[in-house]
Amino acid sequence: MEDKIPILGLNPGTKYAGWVVFRGPELRDWGIKTLKGPWSAQKIAEMKEFIGDLVARYGIGRLAVKRLNPARSSPNLTRLTAEIVRYLAGMGIEGEAHSIGEMKAFFSPDGKKINREKLAELVAQEYPPLYPLLSREKKNRNSYYLWLFEAVALGAMAYHRGPIANY
Repeated sequence: MEDKIPILGLNPGTKYAGWVVFRGPELRDWGIKTLKGPWSAQKIAEMKEFIGDLVARYGIGRLAVKRLNPARSSPNLTRLTAEIVRYLAGMGIEGEAHSIGEMKAFFSPDGKKINREKLAELVAQEYPPLYPLLSREKKNRNSYYLWLFEAVALGAMAYHRGPIANY
């Protein structure tokens, strides 16, 4: 069935990438992929290998990726994201992209403006197994788990709303 196609929610970054796997409405697995060292083509290869493993393990059939804001993303992040999208498209995996604004609007339907931290709280309310990570994030000096919460928001949007914007 269409609603049981495993979805990979991906919030890519050049140092950290949040990822989540949904099967239907169920949050199956999640994490943060750390890409160590200075920027290199090796990081792209490492990320593609990691994603390939997720595709094989979960039978991923759909991708929901964060749409980059050109004014706020680096050429390296743009390249990494484009390579990931091409890689998955070459495997026949459908995809869509959603902006941070779309994620915030989806999780705050009353129209209130929210920040990334409030988005993480709303995501954790919807998916209670993530509460321990939210508690850790609140103690961190620098954002770490926000990558994950945005990936969960992407996957949830893909499941609940269906494709609204191709990448």
